[in-house]
Amino acid sequence: MEFKTLLTSAAIVALSAGFASAQDDATLSVDGEVIKTRADAPAFAENLDTVYSGWHFRSGETQVLQMDDFENPSFVFVDQGVDLFDKVEGSEGKACASCHEDVADFAGLRPTLPRVENGELVTMEDLVNECRTDRMGAEPWKYSGGQMTSVTALIGLQSRGMSINVAVDGDAAPFFERGKDLYYQRVGQLDMACSNCHEDNY
Repeated sequence: MEFKTLLTSAAIVALSAGFASAQDDATLSVDGEVIKTRADAPAFAENLDTVYSGWHFRSGETQVLQMDDFENPSFVFVDQGVDLFDKVEGSEGKACASCHEDVADFAGLRPTLPRVENGELVTMEDLVNECRTDRMGAEPWKYSGGQMTSVTALIGLQSRGMSINVAVDGDAAPFFERGKDLYYQRVGQLDMACSNCHEDNY
């Protein structure tokens, strides 16, 4: 749990801080739907006027792939997520779909995570494993394992195009501050921090 808290504390900073500049003015459009890739910077990002989606920093080839679900290689894993969502597992004889008949009902969930509940930082992975253990009677998945990644990709896809709305104040403030400290903390043989490679992110 400690390792996951470290990761998600840093994730709040990464998700909330955004980018200081974009490399191009390309427009992200998927199946004819234009997806917002820039917004006014939040108040806590004092040195930024605008935040940008990481999509702007991809190569042209990668941008094209991301605009075509059929060509996008990540959709292989989304398809695996569909199968896993419908797979019956555990002592209760249930699948994810037993309680959540339409995965589209999760629209709007991904942009609000991580969030704080009862003083604990909660991620989508935590929510998935809670359902698996408490409702399905199944074994939890590894936090960053292939099964978890596929199902969270499927669930996250339902919120495509929605703006991130992660709280960094109130109950979330200590986690945000911890994430900020981790972002600048030097570690490892090279004595480097995330900020050494991404100086303008925050």
